[in-house]
Amino acid sequence: MSADAGSVTKAGVRPAGPARAERPLGSRLAQWVSGGAVRVFLIVVGLFFVGGIISFVKQKMPTSLITLMSVGAALCIVTGLLQMEV
Repeated sequence: MSADAGSVTKAGVRPAGPARAERPLGSRLAQWVSGGAVRVFLIVVGLFFVGGIISFVKQKMPTSLITLMSVGAALCIVTGLLQMEV
């Protein structure tokens, strides 16, 4: 029987592998932002606003509120789309 790196030793403890270095929060945040999560979040929020706009129109809410939500939805969707890498 051969012992590989992941096997249990006689003492019942796995051999210590290379220490996993903890990355600082700024590094993890930069990876999250560059990973595309922000653009997906912005597009989803923009579509959520569009649903709210449709609901507000059906409820005959004030036009100024609908206009304000329309601008917010457009900004979210356009920003999310512009961040996409083609």
